Amino acid sequence: MNSTIWRYWVIYFSACAIIMFCNLLPLSPASLKIPGPDLILAITLVWVLRRPDYVPVWLVASVFLLADFLLMRPLGLMTLIALLITEFLRRNVQQREILSFYSEILQISLILCIIFIAQRIVLLLMVVPVMPIINDVIHLVITLIFYPVVMIISQVLLDVRRLLPGEVDSLGGRV
Repeated sequence: MNSTIWRYWVIYFSACAIIMFCNLLPLSPASLKIPGPDLILAITLVWVLRRPDYVPVWLVASVFLLADFLLMRPLGLMTLIALLITEFLRRNVQQREILSFYSEILQISLILCIIFIAQRIVLLLMVVPVMPIINDVIHLVITLIFYPVVMIISQVLLDVRRLLPGEVDSLGGRV
């Protein structure tokens, strides 16, 4: 393992920790009764689609479980959903490398809809009080709006880009 992969692991964890910290501040959009975007999920999806070696399973599980604890979400629910979705994307990353920007946005839109519907169904089945549906829809739309922003920031500032065919990833595997 080289220092590049360690650096991106630290960047990913640090970015998610900063987002969690900002969500805990009383100035977060949640205190204004407006649901904000799920930036941790957006960052994770962007990075898994571009460089799955930068976000291993154990790191995704750690980040989402920590977020469940700190943000007082149902413990493990979003962690499980995030792991299932990221592993699905990780398995199909070769097929997604030739997709255009709009195709990727469409697929991520469908995935985010599935995530929020699955989360709502599980919460309803467990008889847990849920937010009104309009809050979930606003949360979904705002996350979709922020996804391209996260994608651009990741690619331009952090150089998290898709590997071209024939390039070698940080673990030594050929693409």
